[in-house]
Amino acid sequence: MGDGRVVLMALSASVVSDDEPVWLDRQSDLDELVGVGLGVPRIAIDTEFHRERTYYPRLALVQVAIDRRVWLIDPLRVDLSPIAAWFDEVELVFHAADQDLEIIERAVGARPRRIFDTQVAGGFLGAGHASLGALLDRYLGVSISKAERTSDWLRRPLEPGQLAYAANDVRYLAALADRLLEELHARGREDWARSEMARLVERRRRDIEPELAWTRIRECRGLDPTGRRIAASVAAWRERTAQRDDVPVRTVLSDLAVASVAKARPSSLTELRSVRGFDGRMAKERARELLEVVRAARDDDAIVARGAVRMDRALDPHEVPLVLTAQALVHAVALELELEPSLLGSREEVELFVSRGEGSLLEGWRYDVVGRGIQAILAGERRIEVHQGRLRQIDR
Repeated sequence: MGDGRVVLMALSASVVSDDEPVWLDRQSDLDELVGVGLGVPRIAIDTEFHRERTYYPRLALVQVAIDRRVWLIDPLRVDLSPIAAWFDEVELVFHAADQDLEIIERAVGARPRRIFDTQVAGGFLGAGHASLGALLDRYLGVSISKAERTSDWLRRPLEPGQLAYAANDVRYLAALADRLLEELHARGREDWARSEMARLVERRRRDIEPELAWTRIRECRGLDPTGRRIAASVAAWRERTAQRDDVPVRTVLSDLAVASVAKARPSSLTELRSVRGFDGRMAKERARELLEVVRAARDDDAIVARGAVRMDRALDPHEVPLVLTAQALVHAVALELELEPSLLGSREEVELFVSRGEGSLLEGWRYDVVGRGIQAILAGERRIEVHQGRLRQIDR
């Protein structure tokens, strides 16, 4: 850890002190903290939440590090909306921001606009989807405990171990961001990383549209028109019920049961209980409600199963080898540049590019790095060959 300590000493101005974190559960104190935050260029932030037993995630704690102090904000006691004042004025440093952004937006009513995501930055430096602990160890020589990761964050009071764990999730984030920025700049990738972080801000996780929920169920592929109407109606009923009661979708009805109901088309409680995947403990009132949904969808051919085109969308057989070739190129380029392959292009993005000539591989740095090459290969202007065990592109 010798090198790590040297780096950490050099970045001491960015490292939060080891003082005990400040517990904040009064609105007046939060209002004061917002003012403090507006006076700095950057704030480290993280959240603790639960979503195992609810449809919507339940925010349990917000951690922030400003200058050399850590605050632990209790969202069960204070209204978080004042921190929206930070979102346009201050850069917020996260690790793996995707879910945090969703949860903060729901709690605050606004979405941060300027972020730095240390996991995204690490991905552009060959670290893959690294955990915070792995990046801290690699770049700062700091080790943090993950013993409280599965704690109950909604209980009060929190245990001392939980408070220490929560504080450490933000204590070193600013220093880590500094180190990662140094590396990104040295390798000419800061613009790439910033571009990806901006995409993350714009990419919202929206509530699933109930009428399209059935298209997410693999078992519903291949259903006939009547089965699709039933599947679409039952899945929409399930989604709305879960949203209304704030419970996980699976506790209302499993995916297997949705597809099985669409195939079996039960008309009585006895028939419903025999359907594969159906939980016989469902209350009779809810079961009768489900049967009415099935009956309406079965008998009314005016009901349209929205999303059928999406379910039917499949690659032309001739496109499959093209997609595989393009994917191979994505992975080869990612290896060469020491990038996480998914940052260049997922399977879905490659398919979209090959089949429809659309998507992120036609945009910005992705096009420059790999999209242009795929385009040239598909146009017959370039070929791929194996040279010394590696793929390379050759102009024709």
